[in-house]
Amino acid sequence: MPGMPIRFLFRCFFTVATGAILAIPASAQKKTDTLPTPVDSSRFFYFTASRFSPDTVLLTEITHKLHGFQYYHARQINTGNIGSAEKAFSPYIIPAPGFSRGRSYFDYFGYDNLRNRKFFSVKKPYTRIVAVLGQKQEQVIAITHAQNIGKNLNVAFGFDRIRSDGFYLRQNTNNTAVNMTSSFRGPGKRYALLTNFYWTSADVAENGGIVNDELFEDNPSTNRQLIGVKISSAETNERKRGAWIKQYRAFGEKGYDTISRGDSAKPARVRMKVAPRSALYLETSIEDRDFKYFDTDTSSGVYSTIYRDSAETNDSTHLLKMDNAFGWQYLRKIPPRDFSVSKAGIGIRHQFGKLNNDTIRTTFSDILAEANLRFTFRHFLPDKSTAHKTYPDLPGIYLDLFSQYVVSGTHAGDMKAITRFSFQQANGNRLSIGADWTQREPDWLYKHYSGNHYRWQNDFSKTGLLHAVAEGELFRANLKAGLQVFNYSRPLYFDSVSLPAQLNGDLLIPGAFVNHKLKAGWFNLWSEIQYNRIADTAVIRIPELVVRESVFADFILFKKALMMQIGADVFYHTTYYADDYNPNLAQYQLQSSRKFGNYPFVDLWLSIKIKPVRIFVKMEHLNSGLMGNTYYFTQHYPQNDRALKVGFSWIFND
Repeated sequence: MPGMPIRFLFRCFFTVATGAILAIPASAQKKTDTLPTPVDSSRFFYFTASRFSPDTVLLTEITHKLHGFQYYHARQINTGNIGSAEKAFSPYIIPAPGFSRGRSYFDYFGYDNLRNRKFFSVKKPYTRIVAVLGQKQEQVIAITHAQNIGKNLNVAFGFDRIRSDGFYLRQNTNNTAVNMTSSFRGPGKRYALLTNFYWTSADVAENGGIVNDELFEDNPSTNRQLIGVKISSAETNERKRGAWIKQYRAFGEKGYDTISRGDSAKPARVRMKVAPRSALYLETSIEDRDFKYFDTDTSSGVYSTIYRDSAETNDSTHLLKMDNAFGWQYLRKIPPRDFSVSKAGIGIRHQFGKLNNDTIRTTFSDILAEANLRFTFRHFLPDKSTAHKTYPDLPGIYLDLFSQYVVSGTHAGDMKAITRFSFQQANGNRLSIGADWTQREPDWLYKHYSGNHYRWQNDFSKTGLLHAVAEGELFRANLKAGLQVFNYSRPLYFDSVSLPAQLNGDLLIPGAFVNHKLKAGWFNLWSEIQYNRIADTAVIRIPELVVRESVFADFILFKKALMMQIGADVFYHTTYYADDYNPNLAQYQLQSSRKFGNYPFVDLWLSIKIKPVRIFVKMEHLNSGLMGNTYYFTQHYPQNDRALKVGFSWIFND
């Protein structure tokens, strides 16, 4: 791999992908669709790769509910503007085994992992356009289009964009993502194909935070553009582009399927098809990523050391990663009240690639073995009223096991094991108990780095995480609650002087969560409460309590032609030592000088829905300046002041 041109690799991949698509028989466009989509063509569904197999596709209905539309971007820890580096107010889940460059706080935006990839099942073309406009040139645009080509091939396109100037100097963001997916299942259920191509770009100006917090806190009416910032000419750029393809070849008993022509004068047509019982799969992906930081002025005083260039900083890291997997899946149709193995699979995976950072050249290659197994202890089919609910499984009692282990290579000994026990009732009630254990080599960024202001070589030991959770859901009561515990083994972090460090021991974070939706006539109260017990001195910093509340009234007017909601959203967390942010490394780091929190963010909004159109008007952070100016999520990076937002969503289904 070293020295092989990136353009050549992408050309090879796209040649393979194109050949796979062209291999789809032309007759596929004339056969009956094998996806279990309801006859009602006004309903639209999607599925993820993990819920797809040659025999069945577990669909989730696309709903266009009115409530929640105004909450178009989740409040997370960030540097003060939409599109900036973000992370969640919850414990961190370490990556799966294999190579990882390090945490990217722009991964929330774009299509770079399987959980963000949606494949569609539609009878008619489906298009959704979402646009939000706000003060300081804020623009959020999301476009999705999906349609069938013939009866068995679906293609989809996604475009997302975030742009905002922000309230403070050098805070502008400009993020763009493009995504294309396709899914195909052969009419005889012999062959199936999923593909995904994506490109994401994040261009973010960096200001290092405001120079003096008192200028913000003691002068609430001050023009934010007059408050000085620490860095005046820096920018972060992250690019990622990639492609992914997964092919299935199914095996099973042959049978005949009778197809009615819809005309009694014409005889029915009979075709041969396969009832899949097992399948071989081939999965291939390639990803190319760039991480860059520019600053044309190194004399700002924020850099304590200059190693290479005193005139400007131009730090960059390039990562090329390829992944190939081959495996076998067992697929079984389960009769009611069966006790058996309902799913099983084994596979082998090869990951390899290279990373370049200044004078550091790193190559890696790993061989991973993986296996999964599902036992079904009791199974019974649902009634029609629950056939397309969004809960994940058909009614039954399940035990799921998954393991992944790096047999040999750069990260030999890395592993992941998952155990899940779940009980699903026909009415949607669910109980689940599970545990995940991950052990892996530290991310590359913690061990090696060479830049204009930071350099290190570390020999850290493997890190691990045991995450155990027990949760229950009462479907009709709209209640979900659970207990969980995170036990980190030798966790890694960046200390207060921006250097990587490792805790010599374990860090335990027990917690609980409750999600509840209450409705009484026109009155609604939606609550999300998260609790984590963690010491102030821990090397992972999150609030002890995080609360999200939404109170609103809904009305149906003009003979059900118009729906309207008016309400308020409240976000609150308790005080804690919120992290600092290092723009040069694009990493959050510890600080123990000041606590932040105990401040509610209140948004007031009005939403309406007229058939396929939804519109909202929102005054975000309504209480800005009324309860003190201490609204930080990150030290030296105040959150936005009061701002008016307007958004709309339009659905086209023809």
